[in-house]
Amino acid sequence: MPSTREHDETRGADAIDGLIGTVVHLALAVRDPEQGIRMAAEAIPLLVPELLPADATADEQRRIARQWVVWIWNQLPLPWNDYRPLPLPEPGRNDPCPCGSGRKYKHCCAQLPRLEGAPDLSLLLWARVLEAVSKKERLCLLRTGRVPLDVIGGLTQEEMDAGEPKRAMEWLEPVFEGDLDRLGHHGGALLDLLCDAYDGHYRTDRKKLALLERAAGARNKPLRAAAWQRLATIRMDKGDHAGAWQAFQEAQRADPDDPHHALLEVTLLCARNEWERARQRADFWLARLRRLRDPDMEPVIGFLTQVKQDPRRAMTEVEVHSHGDGGLAPLRDWLDRIDDRPVTAYRLVPMQGKAAPDDPFHDGMVLEPPKKLAQMEHSWHKVFPLGKPFSVQPLPFDGDPWRDPEPWLSFLEQYPDAADSLDILDDVHTALLMREETDAVWVREHLHRRLLRRAETILRTSVDAARPPHVPWIVGENRPALRLLSHVISMTLDGGESAEARRLMQWLLALNPSDNHGWRGYLVNEYLRSGEAAPTLALCERYPADIQPEILYGRTLALFLLGRRNEADAALREAAEKLPKVLQALRRGRMRQPEIDPRGVMFGGDDQAWIYREEMRDTWLKVPGVRQWLGIK
Repeated sequence: MPSTREHDETRGADAIDGLIGTVVHLALAVRDPEQGIRMAAEAIPLLVPELLPADATADEQRRIARQWVVWIWNQLPLPWNDYRPLPLPEPGRNDPCPCGSGRKYKHCCAQLPRLEGAPDLSLLLWARVLEAVSKKERLCLLRTGRVPLDVIGGLTQEEMDAGEPKRAMEWLEPVFEGDLDRLGHHGGALLDLLCDAYDGHYRTDRKKLALLERAAGARNKPLRAAAWQRLATIRMDKGDHAGAWQAFQEAQRADPDDPHHALLEVTLLCARNEWERARQRADFWLARLRRLRDPDMEPVIGFLTQVKQDPRRAMTEVEVHSHGDGGLAPLRDWLDRIDDRPVTAYRLVPMQGKAAPDDPFHDGMVLEPPKKLAQMEHSWHKVFPLGKPFSVQPLPFDGDPWRDPEPWLSFLEQYPDAADSLDILDDVHTALLMREETDAVWVREHLHRRLLRRAETILRTSVDAARPPHVPWIVGENRPALRLLSHVISMTLDGGESAEARRLMQWLLALNPSDNHGWRGYLVNEYLRSGEAAPTLALCERYPADIQPEILYGRTLALFLLGRRNEADAALREAAEKLPKVLQALRRGRMRQPEIDPRGVMFGGDDQAWIYREEMRDTWLKVPGVRQWLGIK
């Protein structure tokens, strides 16, 4: 319930707003200032008596009412004066008082307390005037720059605060139709407001991107910097870290002194996993921003202070605040508690039944958790609402673990031992992949990475890395470990750690030679890029029936590198027979990108050929003699 003071402030604001409405109405209808002021002053006791002291005499109330009206009138953009105020001249001390009392001004209204320190009414007055004129006239005023830009910004912000992005667009779009350079130092703030309005109204960002591309080429430096800042954020959200960094550098060149670069630069460095660099730049910006003594920069200073102390944690807090935790914060807290917890090793037990010596799974082992952990997993599956993904699919076909996460989050809270279970870690990671913000920096760094690294540690503790056992995918109990290890590889590649990813792929293929997740093709390409022909050939020959282009054409190039020309010729004929479009693509100097189906690549199709060409053509052409061998002119 509002306090008495809050109630009084609300009544006062409503009273002034009512008075403004009356004055604007009369100003539009009556061109004689004195007549309009007199009529408005006479209306005050009836419409807004709250503005007049209750104990004042009738004469005092009349004079105070006139003073209120004059104060408003002097700030009012009058349509019949080209939307400029027409302030009344200050009377001389010995002039007759304009209130009509018959006394000298110095003995009458000059004695009233001044309305100094009263708020600037330009925003309220312009809003009332623009509401009163026709839509055509309003658009003309906005397009021609006759409405002050700070007023337009204020009106737009009010619409955004009220949850009306479409109305905000109506204020700002006409402003951006003309010369962008006239926006001056307001340009950046207005651009941000219009982009926010587009985000709130449209499902696509087509109009926003068109606006940003135009603004990015403007001569107006604050506007150009703001456009590039927005483009950097958009590219970062799409995972284009190189493009985001390039856009940030353009923003810096446009306006080097813009303090808003601080937040963007540090955030981009965190997104690129350059944590130490982010800490250093936070320290640099802190010193600079503190010298500005700008109250608006205090939230940024607070964030930079956190980055200087712990950049990963700082990003967590920012993104939790921006997205809402939705169950992710309790998951983060659970990982905080189990970070230092020692892992529990699994046992390796032979597969059930006797297999023939030539059976590919005759030496297969099963990763078996300790009995207590197995019992916990049984209880876990009673509260976790998802089944396992089908085969190597990343997600189950149906179900939503976040519709009611409380039961399984409470389970994790109650049983810290759950962090020792590959089965449970696999389920939790699957649930994370189903979140909309799964690619957000803090989710990736504070949830995915920590969870997957723990799974990797459990697996390394359980098996001999020097002599890895055969833990085949065909055994259901092994799948959580192998699926998690495949996710570790993806995470490592995303972080740019190609050498570590290569080692992990080699380990995964040793544990599960069937390579159900298909990393062998990526590894073959990595070997060839490094010029390692012998490991390439050895890996390809482990999969003689594989007809992926990476294996067929990788084996061919490896034989050529090893100087085994006759075998290379035969391998090339075989590859061209099975996948002719790949050879055609390798031979072509230019190739237009075909349509790529997000559901998968068509075997033998143009899309498959184009993808292999993009990945490996440069590697092929670096090998001496390949051009002539392939028949490339």
